[in-house]
Amino acid sequence: MRSLWQPIAQIALVLLTAGIIAAQPSTTTFTLTGPTSYWPNLAGVVTSPYYGTVYTNGPTVPVICDDFADDSFIPEQWNAYVTSLSDLLAGTWGTPDSYLKWGGQTNSVTGSDGLGDSWSLTQDQAYEAAAVLAIGILQNSSILAVQQEYSFALWELFDSNSSGGAFAQLANNGDSSYEGPSAYLLMAAVNDAKNNVGPSGGSLSNYLGNYNVTIYSYEDPKYGGMTPKCGSNLNQTCSSLPPQEFITVSMAEPFSPALLSLDLLGVVGVVLFARRRSVLRRA
Repeated sequence: MRSLWQPIAQIALVLLTAGIIAAQPSTTTFTLTGPTSYWPNLAGVVTSPYYGTVYTNGPTVPVICDDFADDSFIPEQWNAYVTSLSDLLAGTWGTPDSYLKWGGQTNSVTGSDGLGDSWSLTQDQAYEAAAVLAIGILQNSSILAVQQEYSFALWELFDSNSSGGAFAQLANNGDSSYEGPSAYLLMAAVNDAKNNVGPSGGSLSNYLGNYNVTIYSYEDPKYGGMTPKCGSNLNQTCSSLPPQEFITVSMAEPFSPALLSLDLLGVVGVVLFARRRSVLRRA
């Protein structure tokens, strides 16, 4: 009689091997579409949220830009690596995660806001801080000034540059009054990430567990991605590359005891069926 555990072991080996071979995040077609009406801007820069689709024929969703160093065009389309924050924190694609735009080589994100505050974060901590700021952007959609301050705080987190960073843009365009509030939001998120403390108390891990946070990072054509497309018909060459990196946020699905019960019943059913087949074969 063939042991029941032999096919199970073979399946496990196949799954393990497949995981080793496919040791990179999945990819998707990312399309930045933008709204049909006016986009609010501050200091001559359009602030988040932007809008786009994160897979072919998908719904239009808010997308948060975390990249002040590069440019975006409306519309544009390119291939993106899809990295959930939970996978990043688990080290699923390596530590540091080289598929992300920031901290992938040194596992460090450092900067200074020009107001006396500085930060040095691991890649994990930096993207946790980015998640806090992205959530703040979406939560303050009814208060434009606060939403824009969150947007500049997120840009400064990853691209702190005394001459060309986000806060320098505020100062150079006569909007320096936004710099202090933006710096406050930035350093609050930085400290939350360093100390694992949520914005309203409790642990940051529990706070972020209420959300699905996903990062969309450019897949260069030399690694298999499509050549980015721009223009009204997406048939033109983009005038600058690489594209920016984006983050999406949605509420996590609540835990469902009923759903868990159904899953467990399914597992029990499979086991009983396998045992019954084993008994019948011996008969």
